[in-house]
Amino acid sequence: MRTFLKIGLCLLLAAGFFACEKDETPTTGRVKVSCKSSDGLKSFIIYTDVEPPKNIIYTKENPQDNFSVDFNPGNYIYTFVKSSGTSSGLEMFQIRAGRTTKISYNNGSPTIDY
Repeated sequence: MRTFLKIGLCLLLAAGFFACEKDETPTTGRVKVSCKSSDGLKSFIIYTDVEPPKNIIYTKENPQDNFSVDFNPGNYIYTFVKSSGTSSGLEMFQIRAGRTTKISYNNGSPTIDY
């Protein structure tokens, strides 16, 4: 009789252990970039938001299509560099855990949508 109790207790503990949910809280956010440009983009660069210096943490050469990248939550800075060497200027954006930040570049005018 004690053997059945031990086996029953073990099965009950095993069922409880496997029934527990895993922590699926997202720890990263995503930036989705959309480039629609006829003025020729050379690169898209993301920097850390640290003064000084700004560290380059991501570079995409010749960004022609849509692309996305996952980052840790925080504040970042981006710029688009044109083929002529001029840039769109430094723009600040934020990554939130479990969310997607959308950056669009349409012929010289970048916009951010959270």
